[in-house]
Amino acid sequence: MEAGGDDRSQGSEVGVTVVYLAHPAGASTKEEHLANRARAKRWFRWAAEQGVAVVADWIIYCEIWDDFRPKQRVAGLAHDDAHIACCHAFWAVGGRWSSGMLRGRETARRAGIPVVDLTYLGEEPPEWQTHKRLERIEQKGTT
Repeated sequence: MEAGGDDRSQGSEVGVTVVYLAHPAGASTKEEHLANRARAKRWFRWAAEQGVAVVADWIIYCEIWDDFRPKQRVAGLAHDDAHIACCHAFWAVGGRWSSGMLRGRETARRAGIPVVDLTYLGEEPPEWQTHKRLERIEQKGTT
């Protein structure tokens, strides 16, 4: 890439759109944090099944760094900003906007990257919601 060039075009050359996937991660307890990460991984799978290349490095950062340690959280958010700038789109999922997602949205907007708000789909990805509804129906003995 030449200095000042836009490296986001590389994904288009191979026919793949690169999407930064943002999902709420933070929580007041470590257990809630783990639950958020598990939901984020289901969203990752759902997004990949939509035919996009998914960037969600923060899932790994949340596993190796402690979100409850301010220096590690700040470093993780800075890394997120760098990854967002390399993507074709920014997708927000998970039923709500967190402070980290709002920061990422602003990073995307400043870089001219389209922001797609999918939070209206709820906490779980669509097929997961369907699967859970079917489980509840089966548990009740209703079809």
